[in-house]
Amino acid sequence: MEKAREFLLEGTYTAAEVSYNVGFNSPSYFNRCFHEHFGYPPGDIKKRTVSKSESTVPESETVEISNKSGSKNVRFIYIIAAFVVLGGIIFIAIFFNRNSLAFKQKSKEKSIAVLPFKNLSENEENRYFADGVVEDIIDRLTRIKELKVVSRTSVEQFRESNESVPEISKKLGVNYLLEGSVQRFEGKVRITIQLIDAKLDRHILSEKIDRPMEDILDLESDIAKLVADKLQAVISPEEKQQIEKKYTNNTEAYDYYLMGRYYWNQYYFKSLQKSIEYFEKAIKADSTFALAYAGLADVNYCLASYSYAKTTTENYDKACKLANKALRIDENLPEAYAILGIVFSTGYWQWEQSHKYFEKAMEIDSNNMVTLFYYSRFLNVTGKFDTSRKYFKRALELAPYSIRFRRLSSYQYYMENKAKEALQEILLIEQMLGDQFHEQTYVYWCYLYAGDTVSALHLMQKNFETNPDFKEFKAYANQVFPVYKSSGLTGIYRMMFKNPPDYWFAVHMDSLDAAIHYLDIAYENRRPNMDYLLLCSDFERMHSDPRFLKIVDKVNLTPYFNKRYKK
Repeated sequence: MEKAREFLLEGTYTAAEVSYNVGFNSPSYFNRCFHEHFGYPPGDIKKRTVSKSESTVPESETVEISNKSGSKNVRFIYIIAAFVVLGGIIFIAIFFNRNSLAFKQKSKEKSIAVLPFKNLSENEENRYFADGVVEDIIDRLTRIKELKVVSRTSVEQFRESNESVPEISKKLGVNYLLEGSVQRFEGKVRITIQLIDAKLDRHILSEKIDRPMEDILDLESDIAKLVADKLQAVISPEEKQQIEKKYTNNTEAYDYYLMGRYYWNQYYFKSLQKSIEYFEKAIKADSTFALAYAGLADVNYCLASYSYAKTTTENYDKACKLANKALRIDENLPEAYAILGIVFSTGYWQWEQSHKYFEKAMEIDSNNMVTLFYYSRFLNVTGKFDTSRKYFKRALELAPYSIRFRRLSSYQYYMENKAKEALQEILLIEQMLGDQFHEQTYVYWCYLYAGDTVSALHLMQKNFETNPDFKEFKAYANQVFPVYKSSGLTGIYRMMFKNPPDYWFAVHMDSLDAAIHYLDIAYENRRPNMDYLLLCSDFERMHSDPRFLKIVDKVNLTPYFNKRYKK
């Protein structure tokens, strides 16, 4: 800093040039450090020096003041001092108020969404590559704490949108949009980007960049830094290191990884299987590609958690093995720690160890979407509702149109006995998915526990009449309200089933022995949502059963169960 001060006093270099000469990679970060060290910005150094020299009076020039004129001079000095103090107060008030407003405005301005890039390559299958480029740019931008960056899942719905820039930015809650295109040809890649000030609806940056394909990771890093610089975001040395981080130098491996992520993001059984194929190809091409191992670990957890796997334990073990492999290659990979965290909680029921993994993941990157998703779920189960909701809020700010987050948010509200909020979230998902929505049963339960029994029964009747998923109950449609009036909900469930089909219905049909039977099966199979089955208030009638409490203890949930129900 002293050397920087010397350069600035010489007046030969600008502040930006000085920052690089003394080892800073970001002028804005240098300005911040200089201000913190000396108490004023680099641009004010000459003013400060002149002011200091003018106020210093040499001893030889001091004059003795006679007693006769002393009172007048003292009075004059007091008056001047009063004006100086008053002026200082006014200046400080204006300065801090202006800077406070400027800071708020600046923070508001540093919000951005990266829209899906257009695929200009001749092969339509290269869309996965364009999507991967966008995802990687987003990932690098999220490492900068001053930026609010919307997730890729939330911008996906605007891929073919005809809405205007201001309309899209308003829906996503951002002030800037980055759009672009990607084209691959003859071992090269061309990326065109436009950064748009959404409020003014004008371009503030437009670049066309051609690079060899092997430089794609450097190119994505350069784009992220270019955008951050245009938004005047301060980048710390640690953030710069993360932005420039290269997980592989093998372009073939990176290509396979992007394809794996492309299929993983589609998130259904066949696509998850397809993503395994490409993650494995990426690892074969580069056995030191940590992100590919983490991606493969995540897929194995997903297959287990959604009951796609025949043996969930085997998939949990695979997920842990792969995550640990990733960490041996890169000990600062938040995705790997997050996968270990969720497996050790929902898979192995080792809650304290799980918490350590999640804390490590958050320490590395508190904006990582994988971490936020899994950690918020863990916090809800362990009774830390406020913290869980805080991370959910952050995640939904970054991914307002993520079906996965909205669904989990609804479930968490339900677990907190906030059925109205749960209903609001699930109805929003229904609006987003339209004909693709298939969770009518859950909507029914939300209506029911929100106290709107009439709406719940109307929905049940409608589903019996029109929903193919309920076609076996079509004959009962006209009996819903009469049976409820005479026998309540228990009567309706007994009308639908001779025997309870699962744990949930067994409890509500008062078949408690059958409920324990299903719970034992769930425990033996390590059912992924075992924690929900044991902690949900829907099953309070089971809480006095010693067999139920024994299973709670075997899943290591007794402390959290007692905390939740104040036992």
